[in-house]
Amino acid sequence: MTTENMWGKIPNVDKEETPVTVLKKQGNILANNTVGKLHGKVTFHQRPYHSSPGFQVDFDIIANELDKYTVTIITINYDIHQTSFEIFDHTDRNGNSVVVQDMEALKAEIRRILSAEAVAKIIQSLLLQIKSIA
Repeated sequence: MTTENMWGKIPNVDKEETPVTVLKKQGNILANNTVGKLHGKVTFHQRPYHSSPGFQVDFDIIANELDKYTVTIITINYDIHQTSFEIFDHTDRNGNSVVVQDMEALKAEIRRILSAEAVAKIIQSLLLQIKSIA
């Protein structure tokens, strides 16, 4: 006796992106461009008690040679359907967030933050500290 499949067609997600995949790729690029001195860490959390259930993702820059010194750069909150993304830029002293509605706009906002002068200064400072203790 065969068990009936009641699920219908399960979607193929091989080519889909999420905030996690985008940030992991950027973390790898940072590690490659700094010869492993700095790397990006992505931390994923479920948001079960938020106004709309979904996820939170944090992106940190970590300097292992500085006792794993960590700087949080970006936090992204989004719903399970990925229809709305709230992005917090932790380098913005005003603590403002931006809400975007699709992955392309999310990637543009991530690009804006990661290429900003504030992040470049953080990277420069960390690399300088690593060099000074070597």
